[in-house]
Amino acid sequence: MLAVLLKAIPIGLLLSIMPGAAFFSVIQTSISRGFRAGLFLAFGISLSDIFLVALCLFGIAGLMENNETAQLVMGIVGGIILIVFGGYTFLNMKSDLNPQLSKSLLLKECPNGEEINGENKRIKYLAKGFALNVSNPFVWLLWLGIVPYSGVVLKEQVFFLLFILITVFSMDMLKSYFAGKIKQILTPEVIFLINRIVGLVIACLGVFLIIRVFFWS
Repeated sequence: MLAVLLKAIPIGLLLSIMPGAAFFSVIQTSISRGFRAGLFLAFGISLSDIFLVALCLFGIAGLMENNETAQLVMGIVGGIILIVFGGYTFLNMKSDLNPQLSKSLLLKECPNGEEINGENKRIKYLAKGFALNVSNPFVWLLWLGIVPYSGVVLKEQVFFLLFILITVFSMDMLKSYFAGKIKQILTPEVIFLINRIVGLVIACLGVFLIIRVFFWS
């Protein structure tokens, strides 16, 4: 269990700092609408992650169970997805994920620090977070790449993915709480550096996954 935990937490931390629409939306919402709004948005994002992971896990688990050929194929496909995704993230020079350059994600501080009240508003932010994440094709591809990396034993896969999801949500909570301070350090240079580091590590995970299915299957 400890080995699974030590393998999952770094990946969860990696995913939580990856610049993207969900990353900046949590910060933006926390600044403009308050901590609770950002928290419910993050919870909606986590619910969508759970939904996507369940689809990927049980679909892939059914194919891979007692089937070495399927395990080999899914390992190679998952590795290729991670390499391509990591390469894209590493080489991405666009400014559309930069809150300082993109009007759609511009972080504007609300002087009143408005907090959400009422069940309808909470559901609104839950639904917004869920829709924001589940509608992103890159999130689907990312989980399709990560799930084969979790192993072939269902119990181990579940704990591995659960630890990742808990780590990501915990980091989203911290992002919501420290949104103002995080906003101040998100310069274009910092975002570019994060993209480089995250992309490189994800691509390396893809290479490792392919090597593993060939030599440790």
